[in-house]
Amino acid sequence: MNSFSDPFAVSILDGLAQHLGQNSAGILLMPAQGAGQDELVRRTAGIPLDAVVFPLGGYVSSALLEHLRHRRIPLVGTGYPEADDVLHLHMDERGAARAIAQHLYDLGHRDVALLQLPGAGPNAQRDVMNPEALDRTAGFLEVFPEAVVITAGESSIEGGYEASERLFSDIHPFTAIAAQSDLMAVGAIRSIGAHGLSTPADISVAGFDGIDLPWLVGTLTTIDQRGQEKGRTIADMVTSALAGTRENREHSFTLVQGTSTDAPPQHAHA
Repeated sequence: MNSFSDPFAVSILDGLAQHLGQNSAGILLMPAQGAGQDELVRRTAGIPLDAVVFPLGGYVSSALLEHLRHRRIPLVGTGYPEADDVLHLHMDERGAARAIAQHLYDLGHRDVALLQLPGAGPNAQRDVMNPEALDRTAGFLEVFPEAVVITAGESSIEGGYEASERLFSDIHPFTAIAAQSDLMAVGAIRSIGAHGLSTPADISVAGFDGIDLPWLVGTLTTIDQRGQEKGRTIADMVTSALAGTRENREHSFTLVQGTSTDAPPQHAHA
């Protein structure tokens, strides 16, 4: 579980905890992905629960969902798991990725690469699938259908660096990299620097999340998801559901143009 090492995940959990704390509710964090689903069901069965939240989306086993359904408690997710009885705070992941791609296209980029999150590759196992990442990839490819797509090993600076290194060993040229998380985007910037190049003069880089990066030289072009607000809204959906009001909601995003993207170098298409 890497929620505490991912600033965006922490921001969602912070907003969630703030709101629920004001209502004297406690929070139990449990990983819902990976192996051990039967064990997760057994653990959950012995815990009194008023509601269950899936704040970071991703694949959730049918066994766990069935168990929670039998308990007749509110279930709230951020678009996933997809089920009629799960309340959703939905964000247009596909549209957000398309906005990033269109930004790069409008700057003049035509040779681009996409670093996608783990669980989005063609060989991803069902219990580690990342539906949000698949949506983001689909949206990006609407603008750049020929983009080079690399699946990172993890959503981290190191994961972004390693994935970018694979790009540099590829024969396909590129003038911009879009990463499906800000941490991976920072890794891409570091990889570019390690090759004696600079961002954005040689290669533009865009991220996704909108986390605070005060130590980064310059500012990152990204999709700001407003994590704390997202967490507070999820918590409000829980308290409303417990009071008898069950409704899905929409969460907006903002394209933030930083200094990490610019027009491609003039020699790029010479």
